[in-house]
Amino acid sequence: MDVQPMSEWFRNINLFNDEFTDTRIPSALSNEENKLLEENVEAKMKELTTLQLDIVENSDRIQMLEDHQKLVQDELETIQRLLAAHRREDTTEQTHLHIDIAEMQRTERLITILENGLIKFRKRKTDFETEINQLHIQIGKINDETLIEKDTLEKLIDVIKKNDEETFCLMKYTRQDNIRIKELTAQLERDSEKSIKLKRAIEEGRIEYYGLQVELDKIADIFRRSYTQRQQLIKRWETILVQMQRKDYDIDRLAIVI
Repeated sequence: MDVQPMSEWFRNINLFNDEFTDTRIPSALSNEENKLLEENVEAKMKELTTLQLDIVENSDRIQMLEDHQKLVQDELETIQRLLAAHRREDTTEQTHLHIDIAEMQRTERLITILENGLIKFRKRKTDFETEINQLHIQIGKINDETLIEKDTLEKLIDVIKKNDEETFCLMKYTRQDNIRIKELTAQLERDSEKSIKLKRAIEEGRIEYYGLQVELDKIADIFRRSYTQRQQLIKRWETILVQMQRKDYDIDRLAIVI
């Protein structure tokens, strides 16, 4: 999963182009109600910019988690190669035992590290999903508030249209307001799409996490089998040692008889 292009896109886009940033109502139409509407629109613009920065930050965090997960996977593959190389070496059974014991200890440490990493990854993933859900809620609220502002502006336009002296100015700024509202609506739709893509990226990360957990289960199974084999080997050596002691005892008795 690669969220870097998404993060760069959020950094490079300009949510509100200069062409559309002037939402001030002309002095001919200016009054207290219009000024209040203007201030509300500017507040919504600032809030959308803040949401944009939050999404960029979450994308960077997800990228950092993916890099950390790749490092853990590389370390796991290296350890597996070392285990395979040690098993191919032509050594005595005693040497194999020492090597396997050391590898079992290292495997135990690796399992502990991986389990701790998985716990941290799970917690961070949950935190990111919570933040994304909160962003969705905030975007929905802004969308609703924008629609309310749009209705208010339309009602204000209906009132102003009744005044013949302001008809020309009304037509001019009505077009600008409609363009601006369309831009805001389109931007909200784009933000929603980006949030959906980010959620999909989180889902892909969850799949990778499950894959890592499967690998961890495999390592644990290998460790258990290796431990059982070592126990069997130790018991076999103990049996051989007892047999050798008995033979020494028989030899000593035979020597005494002779």
